[in-house]
Amino acid sequence: MSSGSNPFDFSKYNSSGPAPSSAPSLTNGQPQAPAAAPSGNASFGFGSQQAAADLSPQFGAAAKAPVIWLAGAIACALVAIVVAAGFGASPPLAISAWFVGGPIAIALIACFSLRDTRARTHTLYSADARVPWIYRLALVLSLAAVVVSALSIANWVGRL
Repeated sequence: MSSGSNPFDFSKYNSSGPAPSSAPSLTNGQPQAPAAAPSGNASFGFGSQQAAADLSPQFGAAAKAPVIWLAGAIACALVAIVVAAGFGASPPLAISAWFVGGPIAIALIACFSLRDTRARTHTLYSADARVPWIYRLALVLSLAAVVVSALSIANWVGRL
């Protein structure tokens, strides 16, 4: 290159970096490492300044799977199965059982999935081997609750 300037010198584009120097920044044919950013803020490009501590999760205890959401889904499904099997002859109770065992239980499983995914992004995540089995149990019980209550509703509609 005949111009004599450093092709890797982008300091004129960085507003927080050191001022460009007139001396070339090549040492033994390699560019020098960029200057460190001030300790309080980290520059992530495009003019955004964000504290580095904001990007890391809170340290302390390991994150765990929020199994309470699955417990709620299992409880809803079991209640729906009992109501649909025991009191399914009553159309309002059969429809209520379908609603509790289907959409509400599935919504609780979805909340678990969302919060578990967030928990897995933490640096420390304590994976329990029972959680996938509890998840599957919640899905199967929810399916059973929907089927039992739907059969009760179909039996009622078929007798009209």
